[in-house]
Amino acid sequence: MYIVLIEKHPIDNDKQKALLNSLANALNNGYTYETIQHDIFKAFYTKTMLPFSKYNRQCNEDSRNLLQQGVIYYHKELKLMNTLPAVNYDIDKGTMTSSKVEYYLEPVASYTINDLLKYFYSKGMADEQEYNYKRMYGMFRHKIEQYGLDKVLFMIEAAARMFNSEHKIFSLSDFDSYSSVASSYLEEIKNNCKYSGGNHYYVPRKRMLFS
Repeated sequence: MYIVLIEKHPIDNDKQKALLNSLANALNNGYTYETIQHDIFKAFYTKTMLPFSKYNRQCNEDSRNLLQQGVIYYHKELKLMNTLPAVNYDIDKGTMTSSKVEYYLEPVASYTINDLLKYFYSKGMADEQEYNYKRMYGMFRHKIEQYGLDKVLFMIEAAARMFNSEHKIFSLSDFDSYSSVASSYLEEIKNNCKYSGGNHYYVPRKRMLFS
């Protein structure tokens, strides 16, 4: 996006590498994809420079990016994947064809506690008045420091599966008990990736900026 809107022409490999390092630094300092995208559009419309110097400072917003560039994340919330191929049935001809879909697996650029809370509430296992945003924000912030973001997401998933199978309503006092189940989910996925060529876990999409 930056290259198309701001540079307006292809850039050489050295400049491209420097740009990627600058944007990675911004994400590592807590700035979100949405914030950087907003700044790029603002620079485009006002014909000004992107404020790279701002990104050298830590983002102090409550909903800061929790991800670090170069780290592999395994939960589905933290990944972007291709859609499944569409299968077409022709009843008259008795044929079945499927469209070819390019495979890719990329990390999301940013993820915040707000994103995590949306995921948590989407499971429908907690009373939103009892477990309100302010209360859960502080709780999950602490749990992320304790367990890490990936594992906390798997702990939420474990709690949701228990709710769906046994109708067990969410309880803060029980949350830590899902740690071992979450660890087993995480290890299973890591092992599957290892056996299927985990040295190249992420497969970026092919992009053509200029034709």
